Amino acid sequence: AVGGVSIRTAAQFDESLRKIAALTDTSAETVNSWREDVRKLAVQYGATGTAAAEALFSIAGAGIKGDKAMEALEASLIGAAIGLGDAATVSDAATSAMNAYAKSGMTATRATEILAAGINWGKMEATQLAPVLGSLTGTSSALGISFEDVVATLAVFSLTGTNAAEGATQLSAIMSTMLGTSQEAEKALADVGLSLAQLREMAAGPRGILNVMRLLNERFDGQLDKLALVIPNIRAFRGVMNALAQDSAHVDKVFAGVTDSHGNLAQSLKEMEGPAMAMRRAWAQLTDAAIAIG
Repeated sequence: AVGGVSIRTAAQFDESLRKIAALTDTSAETVNSWREDVRKLAVQYGATGTAAAEALFSIAGAGIKGDKAMEALEASLIGAAIGLGDAATVSDAATSAMNAYAKSGMTATRATEILAAGINWGKMEATQLAPVLGSLTGTSSALGISFEDVVATLAVFSLTGTNAAEGATQLSAIMSTMLGTSQEAEKALADVGLSLAQLREMAAGPRGILNVMRLLNERFDGQLDKLALVIPNIRAFRGVMNALAQDSAHVDKVFAGVTDSHGNLAQSLKEMEGPAMAMRRAWAQLTDAAIAIG
């Protein structure tokens, strides 16, 4: 029976790695060179080899290669270990950010730090945040909005009970508004001395989305019917009202906390050390032994 389990475990691990060579542009030679590193990282962070290989499939599928692929795998396994979701889901969010913000040098480690900070400062379920980010990063990077600001905005929305999926819908609608060319919106903005171009320029700065919402609130000064001409999408409008209704000092703290999150993964991992982590590592060691035997 033990032999059968070992063979099955080894076969599943092998198949997950072979899938990388079969379905991405990664060569079989490269995949084979990763085998030992994948196993070591899996044991180190309390994951099965197969779970690590599935995360690596997501990473390779996103076009991440070489040392960056292994860095992304380690960051994803750490993210899974501290509760951000399974490694494949974390890797999907991290690589989406890496690709969208490639020009700014976004790394998987930094993307995962930002994810963890968003969970820390908001009220989102950890497993809900990572899956929704891929739908936002293309538009946000095109507008020059930082990944930190994207996650911080979702964290702020969540403080009043908005879940990650709804928050993502609201933020997407807000960004779409800034990309638009509505004549009604331009006229309403012109009436208060603004333009969509000015809003886009502001959005690309530090805390840009937050500053745009605050500027609109200041200029329209309670004229919600006119503000609705600028933000006609009801979900976007709700998102803006959500953020503006909150204590501004605390909102500032959320944005600062997410931005100033460098190095937080090591501390989060340290805080997770305990009986549960020890049990996961023990299981990871058993499954790794099965892979070796099989």
